Amino acid sequence: MNLLQPLWAYHDACSNIARVEAELSSTEAHKKFIALHTELTDLQNKKNKLSSILDNSNLALVSLETEYIDLERRVPIEIFELDKKQSLDDVTSSKINEIKNNLDELLHDIKILKAKIMKLAESIIKAQSQLQETLSRGTKVLRAYNKCGSICKEEADSKAPELKKLNEVKNQCAAKVSPELVKKYDRVRGMHADPLAALNENKCSGCNVSLPTSTVQVIEEGNSIVACDNCGRILYCN
Repeated sequence: MNLLQPLWAYHDACSNIARVEAELSSTEAHKKFIALHTELTDLQNKKNKLSSILDNSNLALVSLETEYIDLERRVPIEIFELDKKQSLDDVTSSKINEIKNNLDELLHDIKILKAKIMKLAESIIKAQSQLQETLSRGTKVLRAYNKCGSICKEEADSKAPELKKLNEVKNQCAAKVSPELVKKYDRVRGMHADPLAALNENKCSGCNVSLPTSTVQVIEEGNSIVACDNCGRILYCN
């Protein structure tokens, strides 16, 4: 236990810092701040998606309208050609029917194209409305987010002196522990809330895995630092 005593002090200092940080992250303001941040991110993604849809749709609409204008320009030409052919005596009925069919196909294509334009225009109007709603909601959420952020800052500022002292204690404790052990402890703490685990009936109390007899003996002797091969926690004997 004496070998681990400096590490215990460092562990307590880290735990005290984690406690204060947990208090700050569990306030209603902080919870709301995180929720608003998530909503802002979602709204930004939605805005980007709608903007992309509108850009592509507007380009497609311009293309369709250009095609529509070109087809409409052909209508009087086809009608003129039909009237011209019908006035001639030497034109066969099959030729006239061919021109009529071409005109019918042209009018049909114009009708289909017009329907596509109308449908696309409706989707653009809908996307514009959704974008406006998204921007409006984003403005409200951003206002609440900034207000909430100010409250969180006030809460953090109120705890700053305490955290400063705790970090000073932590640094003092760290100076009494080997750098390798501090590094190992910090790495394990990144994986487990409690990096230290007691020896309990020859098992690691952290992951409940049975330990080899040789490992148990080393832990009980207390002459070296032993980590659990399964979870990595630093083991100690009660």
